[in-house]
Amino acid sequence: MESSHHRRGRKPPSHRRSGRVLNNAPAQHRRSKRFLLNQAPLTLAEFGAELRRKNDSGLPLEAQLLDQLCTPCMDLVLSEAAGLAKAFADFFGEHSHIPPFVPDLLRMAQYLPTACIRAASSGQVCVTPVLSAAEAWLADGSPDDGRLKDFATPEAVCGECGLSRARAVIDLAALPHPATQLAYGVPAHPLFTVAGFPHDRYLANWELDHACEGKGEAREDICLVPALAFLTEIFGNASDGAPAAQTRAFTTMAMKEHIHACLHSLGKEQPWLHGLHDQFVHPSNESSTCHPACQSWLSSLQAEHGCCAPHLAAQHFAYSCGPAFSGSCMQFSPAEADAVVAEIAGVCEFDPPPCPSCGDALVFVVPAPAGEATDLSANNTHRLAEALRSDLAVQTGEQVHVTIRALDLMVSDEGAYFLEAKSELGSAPCWRSQFVGDQLRREVENGTLSFAAL
Repeated sequence: MESSHHRRGRKPPSHRRSGRVLNNAPAQHRRSKRFLLNQAPLTLAEFGAELRRKNDSGLPLEAQLLDQLCTPCMDLVLSEAAGLAKAFADFFGEHSHIPPFVPDLLRMAQYLPTACIRAASSGQVCVTPVLSAAEAWLADGSPDDGRLKDFATPEAVCGECGLSRARAVIDLAALPHPATQLAYGVPAHPLFTVAGFPHDRYLANWELDHACEGKGEAREDICLVPALAFLTEIFGNASDGAPAAQTRAFTTMAMKEHIHACLHSLGKEQPWLHGLHDQFVHPSNESSTCHPACQSWLSSLQAEHGCCAPHLAAQHFAYSCGPAFSGSCMQFSPAEADAVVAEIAGVCEFDPPPCPSCGDALVFVVPAPAGEATDLSANNTHRLAEALRSDLAVQTGEQVHVTIRALDLMVSDEGAYFLEAKSELGSAPCWRSQFVGDQLRREVENGTLSFAAL
């Protein structure tokens, strides 16, 4: 690594004004981008007539609309819009009073660009089958077929385009769309139950963030399988709707002592446990001591589920206390649940192995945030890897592992500074890496990846 030397005079592979595009593909393979304003005007009548002509081929109307909407230019527009939303959210997040719309901005930044992701194998916009199925229900569906649940099975979620489709279905379940329900309005899938919780619309999407990682290569080894089993255990069939499901979860978790034991290990006051679990009401006098009940529970999770254990542990905190029970338990958002598990890990020596992943080596050229003074230390390299991971997750719908093997500072002839990051990208489990890699290569060739986090 030449991290301590500036490589002056070396021009980046492609100098774009935005400086945010992954551009390691040969120039002859990159598609030129034409902005919508430079294209011939098309009236709505002509647009409709064109779609009707294409519809004669039997293609669903939704597929045609999305195919015309989701151009490479639109990919970049969505990515930049997501970057703007994240910038606003970060700005407001620096203040003591965070406006209520900030979480929605962050969610928009995280998922907006996935609307136009295409399947590498077919070129079809990924969410087209979801919208087609939802539209078909309006024409011929019965009120209790719950047909959209097929997009939320582990096999479907971890297939090509599966995560994008699952997120689209979750959005429909939050409405709720009738095609996500069985008889009497019962959610047709555990994730649809979670999507219906009004206090945090992100919960169901959070379940998908690490859904396709796994401890092995078998289909049943992916983390979504035990995660769904837990949701079914605590929520049942949710036949009485979201409030009853949350009541059932609270009652179930209150009777078990492992959550209280872990919070006790972190020195938390839990006055609501008086008369139920008196030993956990007040923190121990001994700091940083892992209670045996917490240690036993974490060890069991790690032994049975390996690298999936951190998320499975976080689930127990995230669903242990609904808003209706405020003051009778400790509430955790998804981010707070992840954070408390990380904190417990340091006290209870909870250290599951990382999930195996496979992938490709790619070179990113991105703007240097501080120009010539950009920090190339190991700490900043880690921050850059996290920023790349965040942006790749936004634009591909995948949780892509990013490891930067070499980081160099370059300067163009115009005096603009760039970082060349030689990286390894991985997705898990390995049987998914082929179509994830194909999707990334497609974005590289089209020149449609941008980095809003930088």
